[in-house]
Amino acid sequence: MSAGAGISLADVVTDCRSGNAVRAMQGCSIVIESGAPAPMNLADAYAYRANASEAVGNHIGALADLDMAIQLNPNQAGLYSNRGNVYLASGNDDKALADYGEAIQRDPNFAGAYFNRGNVYSREGKLALALQDLTAAVHLSQAYAPAYYNRAIVYLRLGHPREALADIRQTLKLNPHHQGALDAIRKLGISTGMR
Repeated sequence: MSAGAGISLADVVTDCRSGNAVRAMQGCSIVIESGAPAPMNLADAYAYRANASEAVGNHIGALADLDMAIQLNPNQAGLYSNRGNVYLASGNDDKALADYGEAIQRDPNFAGAYFNRGNVYSREGKLALALQDLTAAVHLSQAYAPAYYNRAIVYLRLGHPREALADIRQTLKLNPHHQGALDAIRKLGISTGMR
């Protein structure tokens, strides 16, 4: 496949990065198959195409492209986290956990990988591990309301309502429209103290 007449490699790269699943798959495929000196990092082209594949529910294609991206750039933590997300979406919690762990090993400051792994642990009932990871996510990304909210849920499940309430309030401070936190406050019969 090649860029047709009137289509520049810059246009193809723009399509690859576009966020539009169809355009991204086409543009990234051209970049990957061109055989020309890469107009963009080849690992990135595979990663963008994987995102586009995942957006249309093609887990197998997304995993294959992420495997290639990781083979080309094994030190990029985000690739492991993205592959973990695909494994999670396809129902493979064990492989998702392994990839989130690999992402954290490669970048110990990767809040998103802690957040995702903490959520998997929570869902599996491994609450101490969930609390540990969600706390790391909160410390690394203090403005990320979902991390506070998900940690609040873990605190509630562990029987720590005071800590849960503090996290629910922090969630609402960061995002006054967070529906889960608003519902929790209503169920608990507590005022948000915000107007």
